[in-house]
Amino acid sequence: MDQLNETLSRVVAPNFGLLTYVSEVQIQATEPDIYVAVAEYQDPIRVSEHTRHLSLGENDNRQASGAGLDRESALWSTLGEAVERYASSVVDTDNLYYATFNELEGEKLDPRDMILFADWQYASDNFPYTRFSEENPYGWVKGYNLSKGTEAHIPARFAYLNYISQYPHEALDNGYSTGLAAGPTMTAAICSGIREILERDAFSCHFLNGISAPEIDLTAIWDTLPKNFQRALSQPNIDYSISNITSEFGFPAVMSVLKSGDKFGFSTGTSCHSKAGLALEKAVVESFHTFNWVLDINRWQEPLDNPEQVRSFADHVAYYLDPTRHKDLQFMTNLKPAVPFDVSAGDFLSDGFADKAELQSMVDVLKTHGYEVFAVDLTTDDIASLGFTVVKVVIPGLQPLYCGHGNQHLDPRRLRQFTENMGYPSPEKFNTTLHAFP
Repeated sequence: MDQLNETLSRVVAPNFGLLTYVSEVQIQATEPDIYVAVAEYQDPIRVSEHTRHLSLGENDNRQASGAGLDRESALWSTLGEAVERYASSVVDTDNLYYATFNELEGEKLDPRDMILFADWQYASDNFPYTRFSEENPYGWVKGYNLSKGTEAHIPARFAYLNYISQYPHEALDNGYSTGLAAGPTMTAAICSGIREILERDAFSCHFLNGISAPEIDLTAIWDTLPKNFQRALSQPNIDYSISNITSEFGFPAVMSVLKSGDKFGFSTGTSCHSKAGLALEKAVVESFHTFNWVLDINRWQEPLDNPEQVRSFADHVAYYLDPTRHKDLQFMTNLKPAVPFDVSAGDFLSDGFADKAELQSMVDVLKTHGYEVFAVDLTTDDIASLGFTVVKVVIPGLQPLYCGHGNQHLDPRRLRQFTENMGYPSPEKFNTTLHAFP
């Protein structure tokens, strides 16, 4: 706790701190026994040279939240989430340049390798996103291709959450946080970013293909779980559907879906980690965290009458507060029979941060399957002074998580490849029902 308290003393100040406040959230009696905290980070619009001269108004959506089975891990999680969000919106204008694809020399991330949208989506009236063209100029930043060990040009649209396009044709996709990660070292942060991409690829491939995953039998591994984890899982009146969504890459991935009757919809959490126990714990804690959020949303969210109103991740969760819609997600809770999921008590003794050997192993496995790993260092000077590193990882060809009605990434390449590699039947039509992912 000493390092945590020292970091908090340096980072929190009401007006000019990197974080303006950090607060612990009171848990209700109906919730699992976890810790939740929330923080507000400084307005990056006012800080970034990229945006502070623009009349964008104040950014009120600056909260970050974290959870854990103990108070210290919940606060560290919240700090990490807050600095990630802050850094990803402070565009480094010294590393931002505009060029056409053909004007760039050396290694570059080709946006045509990203999984974006189907031909019919681009042809739809008022579709908000544009196809990439190598003839048009785009904003780029310098990053790295870890698979080749070289510097690389990466589209700024895929690196930053708060990148303001200079040209209308730069609207290739929404800005998403998938692959955004903070850590005590560059290696740890990159590994966290890779894991998040893998977990969301696994979730999205199962969801958009409408595939029920195999159940994880908690009774078979119960004695290996830490006591505080067991206590949290023993909350009455909560039903858990915990499944093994590990994809063909072999890194353990877990989805936890929590329900408490019909009133509170679905609380979803996912995780991927080389240690199966940590993947399980993080996914379950994330679903607990979502449940805390659902209880709050249930108090203030106006009912959503139709799917066209869903625009944010909060809307995705709130949409399923209506129990008549629960049937659309039954395949997420009606799971396939359990298959072995090897969890060791030693999994829970690690801090979860990766070393260079683990990073190289992940990069090598993905390269064997034909995927390259790109990364951009987003660490600002103020974040570096606190001992954090922030990166954005991008892996072209994997399935992204979408947000908002009509924004499903239905380029079929990855979805078809997933079913083929996993031995699942490929659906005639993809599942365009809205997900409930937070």
